[in-house]
Amino acid sequence: MKKHRLITLILALCLVATFSVPALAACNNGSSFGSAYVEVTDPNPGIEPRSSTGSFSGTLSGEYHNYDMVLQGDYRYFQMTITNSGDVDIQVNVNGTVYTVDAHTTGYIWSTNKWWAGTYKIGFSAATAGQSMNGYVTCTLYTTLEEAEP
Repeated sequence: MKKHRLITLILALCLVATFSVPALAACNNGSSFGSAYVEVTDPNPGIEPRSSTGSFSGTLSGEYHNYDMVLQGDYRYFQMTITNSGDVDIQVNVNGTVYTVDAHTTGYIWSTNKWWAGTYKIGFSAATAGQSMNGYVTCTLYTTLEEAEP
């Protein structure tokens, strides 16, 4: 029954995101990389991953900030949780695709397929020049796609 509720929740989030979140996107850019974005107002952190490790986490403040996401070994899938507690939208650059996390919301960005091992620069910036971000980010690495999806 628990698995059924999880599948129902994921399908519902996909349906809502498809019709109400224009930022929902998949990235391919001619390579094998892919990521997606969904914004949620009531996250459900009750799912326990089988195999995960931290990549980076930190406070988002100032006009911009970069973090290194290091994918190695079996950990080639990721999920970033970006909580924007400020009054300015936050833009997130993941491998050349820019996502926007609206002010006072939480957004998830995750890989939609297995990425190559390596170090990726993840850029965060205030969407409005001269303004400061206010929030935090946590990036977790996983061994399977199912674990990386929010």
